[in-house]
Amino acid sequence: MQAPTDIYIDNETYTALRAELAHLITTPFVNDADTKVVEALGEIGGIWPKNVMDDAEISGNSQVSEVDISEAA
Repeated sequence: MQAPTDIYIDNETYTALRAELAHLITTPFVNDADTKVVEALGEIGGIWPKNVMDDAEISGNSQVSEVDISEAA
């Protein structure tokens, strides 16, 4: 696994992600924690894995942009 690279997001998005993930941790009996984390990252933070990029482009999402975090510094 590659060492993580710092990624900076706006404070509002960071606060919303942090709150949602903290809520998830404190919620007992979450049936599918992985799906909830993916939902928080994608729907709140706009953070998606590269493998869904084609689907977003096909659906006509004009907000799609590819960011190569391996070169961010």
